[in-house]
Amino acid sequence: LMVPPLSPTQCTDEAKAKVDMKLPKTLKGPYLCQFSYFDPNFQNWVPFKPATDSEAGLWFGSTLKLFKEEEEEEEGDPSSTQISSYYDNENIPKSVVVVSAEHIYDVGWRLTCIDPRSNGNYYPILSLQGDLSMPDDYNEGFLHAIKELGHKSAPPQPYVLSKEERFLNGDLEHDKQVLRQLRRGQWLWIFAYPPLPTYTPSDSKAYAYVAPEPKGMVLKLRQRDVIMNDNGEQTLRLVFEWHSTDRGRVLHRRRIDTTVSIVTIDVGVEGGGVDSPSSSSSSSSLPSPLKCSLTRRNGSEAQQLDVISVIPMNATAMDYVLEWLRMHEGMYGISSCFMYHSGTSLPEPFVYAAEIACVLLGAKPIGMVQFTSPSDDETVYPLVDELCQHIVAFQALATEANPFPVDWEVFKYTYPETGADHETLIVYQKKRRYLVDALRPRGNVAQALHILPFPRNSNEEDRVSDLKEQLFLSYWNGKVLGYPDNMIEVYIQGFNTDLGVADRSEQIYRGKQAVLKLFAEPDFEPVTIGMGLDPPVDPRFWNSLPSVRGFSDLRRRAGIIGAADDEDSDEQSCTDYDASGGSC
Repeated sequence: LMVPPLSPTQCTDEAKAKVDMKLPKTLKGPYLCQFSYFDPNFQNWVPFKPATDSEAGLWFGSTLKLFKEEEEEEEGDPSSTQISSYYDNENIPKSVVVVSAEHIYDVGWRLTCIDPRSNGNYYPILSLQGDLSMPDDYNEGFLHAIKELGHKSAPPQPYVLSKEERFLNGDLEHDKQVLRQLRRGQWLWIFAYPPLPTYTPSDSKAYAYVAPEPKGMVLKLRQRDVIMNDNGEQTLRLVFEWHSTDRGRVLHRRRIDTTVSIVTIDVGVEGGGVDSPSSSSSSSSLPSPLKCSLTRRNGSEAQQLDVISVIPMNATAMDYVLEWLRMHEGMYGISSCFMYHSGTSLPEPFVYAAEIACVLLGAKPIGMVQFTSPSDDETVYPLVDELCQHIVAFQALATEANPFPVDWEVFKYTYPETGADHETLIVYQKKRRYLVDALRPRGNVAQALHILPFPRNSNEEDRVSDLKEQLFLSYWNGKVLGYPDNMIEVYIQGFNTDLGVADRSEQIYRGKQAVLKLFAEPDFEPVTIGMGLDPPVDPRFWNSLPSVRGFSDLRRRAGIIGAADDEDSDEQSCTDYDASGGSC
């Protein structure tokens, strides 16, 4: 599950030997990669960690405490090395959570970290020896985002890691407060692991166990209420819908999973009561994490996990996705809308909504959403169905005086051998209609998640011909949609097919020749994905989304909308949770 390298990088044998990848295949870097792999010995997904000299490695969800590199701690004044918080000016260390990683052999590991208090992203380098520093090429893209997009996060600074704090929850009280104030319909990104008999940062082996969701979970609050626990004490219980962020589990999500899979967390009522069982006092001098109960399809199979970090996803999940896209645009010379579903710091379940958002922001000419298929349905993912319905509604409201730049169409493909239907909703910028017409196979049949045509099995000659056509049309459609050559070629070379390397290369060459002729046509304008390609939709589209309405006060407080904006004036705004048990 990799994306192609952004640029060629020398991959020396000496550098390879320094890093134990612990994977069944050798990686040729730099590649963005998932942070877990399937271990056939355990028949489970195992967290995949960059090893350092002093520690077994870093895990997703681990909290890093960062300090300024230039200053040295003066004796008797530990605050002299600490940096200020975004929200207040208290002298506290900056606690960030590791959410993604990429490896470059000659440099080391580049970690993506998020500050849970601001959702500001950090990209420190973890070298082969385990020291953290800020990459030089980070500054340009980050400062561009601040200047052009008004992002309020602090400028990048060089940091070093307080190593003894690696595995601790960096701000447990902040996590509890986030949970207490959460409203129904808001989202969290949490990381949770099975409880440990020992919980000490000095024992790196204590974390050598399998996490059920190595890249965390995204949770949507369904219900909340103050209840009486088994000890006769009041506690605030939160009930969430949860989505996996593991690529394999994301792909196999079904509607019934979204309906019946829940997470519950108990948080002590502010000013009284108790927290979840694991947060009570213990013999350890370290704070114990919150406990959550994760339930899959069968309600009797609940699993108890320790929550080690909580990241609130902005005022609304849609705002979080939009900010992520704007923040990462142009970083390292690539558009945030070049998504390949892995190696991003955006939780996997939101990638599909982000693809649609890229069309609405004018960064992509076409988006494709798989609705009907025996094996896949993208509408089970957060915000996808809502965005599609909203596009259809806004298009119905469009007039010459009130234009809407995005249109839609349904493409349908029926597999002749089985009669199974596959339907994809195409959403596109109206000015790019010629690209929709250029998609292949002809006849408005191209699908979002299925490479066409499906092979005929009547005889071997027809089957091989169809397999070759699949790769040829993959190159054709990739270029029509605005993807770069290297991304398309890596996709074709790695596609699961019976064709050999020579046949794959032949179809890539064939596709290049055909696309050159297409792009040479006088009325055909090739496109490249990126912000500014086409005009974005009016902000009223985002402000009127059902999942956004009702959060005007939080969105104003976060600076997402102005004081004069009132997209939900006809709806009663919810007040913050209070200790008396009022719920939103």
